[in-house]
Amino acid sequence: MEKIKLVLETRHFIYSLLQHVWSNQPTEEQLLQWKERLPYEFLREVSASGGKDIQIFFESLTCNSIYETAGKEREEYNRLFYTPGNQAVPMWESTYVTNEKLLFDFPTIKVREMLKKYGFEYIHIGKEPEDHISVELDFMDKLIEKSLEAVSNHDEIDFRRHMKGQKIFLENHLTKWIGPLATNIMDSTSSLYYKGFAKLLSDVIYEDSQLVNETLEAMEEC
Repeated sequence: MEKIKLVLETRHFIYSLLQHVWSNQPTEEQLLQWKERLPYEFLREVSASGGKDIQIFFESLTCNSIYETAGKEREEYNRLFYTPGNQAVPMWESTYVTNEKLLFDFPTIKVREMLKKYGFEYIHIGKEPEDHISVELDFMDKLIEKSLEAVSNHDEIDFRRHMKGQKIFLENHLTKWIGPLATNIMDSTSSLYYKGFAKLLSDVIYEDSQLVNETLEAMEEC
């Protein structure tokens, strides 16, 4: 169980990191903290090119350049993801998997149903679509946290339930659109920060889907 706990804690860290990247503009304080604390070797193991770009970005960051760099990355965040009606990169599942590419389409409803099934409710329901990448990553992170709680409580039934939830959500949602999303981001920016984290995002989702499947298969054999 200690090995499973370590894997879950690692997954919790990476999902929390990615969720923060895609839901917040970077601040000077955050960038300086990550420069010192991010496990670059681990990130390169997960995503060779993504981890490399992230490391190059942070290694070039200095106390003298932090304000200028953070300002540029915030401007790029707004240009890519936040300019009303003119986002270079849409961040909602519906815009990648439906023909009409409209918000609040069926993927939004399906995500809402999954949130409800596992006891979560989106605070902006009806105002902002639930199929934004940051919401989907946060949901996965919450399911991982529930799995960790189940391990601590030696509750195999609850552990299986939340692991199966992760499997379903990865297969039915994240793996369906994360590749095109990451490619769109990388093609739309010259920022090593966003290029690196986009590639990391794509690699993490596909590798994690395989890991979750293997974990559940191994449990079935026991």
